[in-house]
Amino acid sequence: MKDTKVFVDLDDEITFITEKIINTDTNRVILVVPERSDIITSLVGLKMLRKVIDKNDKDVVIVTMDEQGKNIALNAGFISVSKIGDVNEEVWRETVRIKKRIHDAMSMSNKVPFKDELYKSVDNREETKKAQQEKFFEYKPEENTPIPLNSTTESVDNKKINPDKRGNIKRVEFNKEPISSSKKVSLDGFELIAGGDVASFKDTENIDKNINPDRSKAPFENNEFKRDINKTNKFKSIFFKDNNKNKRFNKLIIFLGIFILLIIFIIYYLFLTVSTVSITMSGKKIQSQSTITINPNISSINGHKLEIPSKIVSISESGSNSIPTTGTKTIQTGSFASGSITFSNTSTSAVTIPASTQFTDSNNISFVTTSSIKVPAATVTRTTTSQTINYGTATQNETLNTNTGIGANDTFSNSNYSSITATNPSAFSQGNESTSTQQVVTANDANNLQSTLSQELFARGKGKLSSSGNMKIIQQSIKNIIVNKNFDHTIGSVASVLNLSMNTKTVAQEYNSNNIYSAIVKNQEYYGNTINNVKFSITRIYTDSSGNIKISINYTGILFKNINKNNILNTIKGKSFSSAKNYIQGMKNINKVSIQDNPYIFSIIGLLPSNKNNIKIKVLN
Repeated sequence: MKDTKVFVDLDDEITFITEKIINTDTNRVILVVPERSDIITSLVGLKMLRKVIDKNDKDVVIVTMDEQGKNIALNAGFISVSKIGDVNEEVWRETVRIKKRIHDAMSMSNKVPFKDELYKSVDNREETKKAQQEKFFEYKPEENTPIPLNSTTESVDNKKINPDKRGNIKRVEFNKEPISSSKKVSLDGFELIAGGDVASFKDTENIDKNINPDRSKAPFENNEFKRDINKTNKFKSIFFKDNNKNKRFNKLIIFLGIFILLIIFIIYYLFLTVSTVSITMSGKKIQSQSTITINPNISSINGHKLEIPSKIVSISESGSNSIPTTGTKTIQTGSFASGSITFSNTSTSAVTIPASTQFTDSNNISFVTTSSIKVPAATVTRTTTSQTINYGTATQNETLNTNTGIGANDTFSNSNYSSITATNPSAFSQGNESTSTQQVVTANDANNLQSTLSQELFARGKGKLSSSGNMKIIQQSIKNIIVNKNFDHTIGSVASVLNLSMNTKTVAQEYNSNNIYSAIVKNQEYYGNTINNVKFSITRIYTDSSGNIKISINYTGILFKNINKNNILNTIKGKSFSSAKNYIQGMKNINKVSIQDNPYIFSIIGLLPSNKNNIKIKVLN
């Protein structure tokens, strides 16, 4: 089924909107209303619109974003949605259903039901009969008979009014302008306010008089009405009735209430009352000396051993430095005599000569093998009359230890290789070797440079370590750690300057000075005492032979001997205040005892709870 959309402007009058709805070609009309439009700010206007469209067999759904307008439309019997796309068959079915319910209600009550009355007149027939007799219409009263606004079907003189003799509904005319800028329009024989309500008018008394101009008094000025109201509003208690028959019942109720209060009082006293026993101790002044150990390996104070924890702090530094080298060394330059050497093996087994093996001739001229060399085994050739030994040979270039040349076939040997002889098949020409003196790095140079740079970085890091608040740096614990170092030359290498770069970490311990106070208190607690008003001074900080850091202190305070609270609780529970005070005051070092209950009113009873968990002992020193 098709539907028609009717768009409303902000200031459109209800008569204009009604005419547009009636003139549509379809029965389904979607009324698109902008926010704050006049039509959805007046419940009366929407009620009259509801009546007119029902007469013309139109189904209307209101589309608006105005939340307050939605509520007013709902109270007037309209379905309201936020978007045109939300209008579907289910919405139209609900619109038709509400329209039918309103029509059924009107057929029984002769009025347009709204809000809570929308379904009540249909669902509750007894209420419908009463609603038919209520004044939703005006009738012609008998002459000089005042009629209250909220009159029922029974008149003042208790005569029934025939509902068939109803007067025509009069046009309500207002004498004064409304407070707001609402528009007065006429619709279906009624004058109403578009964008407002009848409650907007200033002179409501004149409105009453226009509805019933013959009435000269307000309804509650009638004495008969006053009597009726007084009868209906009379208060009657369900417990206390003013007659002799129920006096006994009234007394029972009072007694029961007092008994319940007494039970609550007793339960509260026995189980919820808390007694506080305040004990004032007497102490003695002390003056003493002690030594406290700072231990970085613990995390909390040890009162027994008088140890306090410390925290490791560190500062990283990096830097570089250089010094001239002080060592000298004779350096040979040029080349020595060199040539080819043939190694001969007389053994029947192969021999391997390792590198750096020295061979020497009869003139004390020598060479050192530049690399390892394998000399094959000798071979033997036999005939019927003789045998021939063929030596195994291998050749390698070698350099002599001198630049003096030698002739061919000079023989070199090594006592460790008896089967090996080395000869030069060709002469070695003289070399051009020479010597010079140069600066080299010594171990002393490296140590001095490292010490100088380390001290420089240590001084820099130590200067950055500082005490903050209660945290104190222990100067005796500061030390320097070399993380890494890098020399640009090794010891013995030729260099005129030695350079060093280094990373160090300056490490120290710090302690909380408040822990000294806590250590003194915990030490006394370990021995069953309490000390107050502690004052101390540090005489010295030192490191003992085992490397432990010690703090020597002098301190003063007021010492109190601790009491055994558990023994006191077991003794005084359930006893009177006076007995408990006498027991506690009989103990040593007790100056004063006071007891008080919470709530304070129970202190009048003067009895401690029997449950020791409900007793608190507060020691005042």
